[in-house]
Amino acid sequence: MNKIGIFTKDIKLGTSLSERLLNYNRKFFLLDKLEELDDSFRVAIIDLNEKDFRDESFIKGVSTNQNIYVIGIAKKVVKNENDHFKNLGCNMMISSVGIIRNISSILNEIL
Repeated sequence: MNKIGIFTKDIKLGTSLSERLLNYNRKFFLLDKLEELDDSFRVAIIDLNEKDFRDESFIKGVSTNQNIYVIGIAKKVVKNENDHFKNLGCNMMISSVGIIRNISSILNEIL
């Protein structure tokens, strides 16, 4: 089964994503550090509202693994930031609300 890594410190967001992923029988882990992400993960969801996770070196570190699809989430997706984060290595940018509503279809498309 493909593992999903979630980088967030937002308890509400983490809980909402966890509930949705449990409902769809997806294997996921809430992660705090880049070192916790290994080759068994296929998707990384990064909360870009958190200053620790929106750091350029952090995003590049996550995206260095070619097997990981990186999804950046933010409260609002703004074109300038969208382009910036995609250049750093995010494969997709989506709003926090959008990922919670559409996580199943997004993961079905990716995996």
